[in-house]
Amino acid sequence: NNISLDLMYALPGQTTDKINNSIRRVLNLNPEHISCYGLKIEQGTPFYQMRNSGKITELDDDAAADMYELIIDKLQKSGYRHYEISNFAKQGSESKHNTKYWKCVDYIGLGLGASSCLDGKRFANSTDFDGYFNGYQKSEEYTLTQSEKMSEFIILGLRLIKDGVSKQEFANRFNTDIYDVFGKIINKHIANGLLCDNGENLVLTPRAYFISNYVMSDFVNNM
Repeated sequence: NNISLDLMYALPGQTTDKINNSIRRVLNLNPEHISCYGLKIEQGTPFYQMRNSGKITELDDDAAADMYELIIDKLQKSGYRHYEISNFAKQGSESKHNTKYWKCVDYIGLGLGASSCLDGKRFANSTDFDGYFNGYQKSEEYTLTQSEKMSEFIILGLRLIKDGVSKQEFANRFNTDIYDVFGKIINKHIANGLLCDNGENLVLTPRAYFISNYVMSDFVNNM
């Protein structure tokens, strides 16, 4: 009684008619939750090799943005709440699992290769079955610096369309005002129309949704 479905867009050869047809088929299935992801062709993947050899042609950014806006429009008109950059849900069916990541809440991963984050320390279990089965082993461990924690809190929080980043929660967590640390970056993106300060939270404006990485990267590179 709670089904989530993934819809991909910006695929090689995908047209407006094809994505419209996919959206119709998704809506006919009437799932509680829909995640929409644009294809990113990464180095070292078969798609990367196929693109470089001319077997496929990557969709340009303008066409991908048009598809993204079409998806938002169609799903919202059909009663789905756009609560995160890539995610839509019927009321009450938002992902509890992923929302913990976006709000920087601690989590524990159990099992082979599972990842965890506790008290600012990230670690992952061994991916070797025998090593994991015969005695608990970690494959990696990393402790976040205070600067990394602050950046991550903003970057992940901005993915939440309505909630965004709570200025009070930032102050409570880090014992400092968000503008004292990131004021220059915040004011820059408010001025260019990509960020909004509604008094309590910092949220992306709709025109920033498709280019959110441009905004978020500043909070990593320009502290």
